[in-house]
Amino acid sequence: MDAASFILFRKGDGLVVKVGTVADFESAKEHLPPVVREEVHGIAKMLDQEYGAGREIDTADGGYLLCIDSVEDLKEVALLQSTPEQVYYLGADERYINALFLTHNEFGVNVIIPAEIASACLLEGV
Repeated sequence: MDAASFILFRKGDGLVVKVGTVADFESAKEHLPPVVREEVHGIAKMLDQEYGAGREIDTADGGYLLCIDSVEDLKEVALLQSTPEQVYYLGADERYINALFLTHNEFGVNVIIPAEIASACLLEGV
């Protein structure tokens, strides 16, 4: 995937957005709720600053974010079989959570989902 693209797909009623850079964010932001948009932009900006905006987000150090809004798509995320490093609510209304999964020291995946579809194991850490 080049630095100016993002992955967006629907599975049933669900929506999945994958963002690894600020350029990805700029392409995808219209598909994200405001509180999620703010979180994704901040993390993408940090990833660009620390690991480079031109990196290959799937294989180079840094990582990416997955924004998922359906239970069906959430079940497809293999990372959810492991324990997240950090889980927290986004915004004052706590409608979304961000769960950070580290696959190794320099690669992480943030999974941002509506709190209403989060499994009990994810919410334990909040």
